[in-house]
Amino acid sequence: MRFIGISCQSSSEHYYLAKAYVEALALHGVRPLLLSHFDDEVFVNQIVKELRGVVLTGGWDIAPEFYGSNYGGRRHDPVRDRFEILLAKMMFQMKKPVLGICRGMQLINVAFGGSLYSDVSEITTKNHWQKIPVVKASHRIFIKRNTKLFQILETDKMEVNSFHHQAIKKIAKGFIISAVSEDGVIEAIEHKEHPYFIGVQFHPEYMFEREPFIKLFRSFVEQCNG
Repeated sequence: MRFIGISCQSSSEHYYLAKAYVEALALHGVRPLLLSHFDDEVFVNQIVKELRGVVLTGGWDIAPEFYGSNYGGRRHDPVRDRFEILLAKMMFQMKKPVLGICRGMQLINVAFGGSLYSDVSEITTKNHWQKIPVVKASHRIFIKRNTKLFQILETDKMEVNSFHHQAIKKIAKGFIISAVSEDGVIEAIEHKEHPYFIGVQFHPEYMFEREPFIKLFRSFVEQCNG
């Protein structure tokens, strides 16, 4: 049996994940495998062989050493960062589908040589960490028509939620920008040649039963099963 893996956050005592990620995949018949992270390349090599696809989820900031910054602010988990960077690279090499959400999109960008703004205040005055509930949209994004994301969502604009303070600065080689916010923050990326290597900055898992968010998870599962 092969699985769809889903990354998680950890504390000193627990691994944990918002149920919405699991529910979003379960709606399409998937029972995902929760991926605990270890700083162990042999383990990553073994687990990748058993995976049909991976969802890289949200969480703490990516540690600044992974994208050449000396920013020392918020909470980091370098073990998770190293694990997911290696996981993303191996999934790419094997041409397996990856969907990155919020931090997951930033992780994809860093894994392939891109960089981040340590805080969106460097590029915008708009607060990208909304105070309204996660199930409500707070701003609009614009999706480029010549992208896989547009083909999946079948719209060139949509209202999304927003819970991040880091943002993509330099985009990784081989990737393109799929969507931007009204104030110019990068909201989605995808690889130009890989069949399905997509990252989104918003949190579709909290609106997974609604259009067009449902299409994103459906397309990912279909690609994994293809």
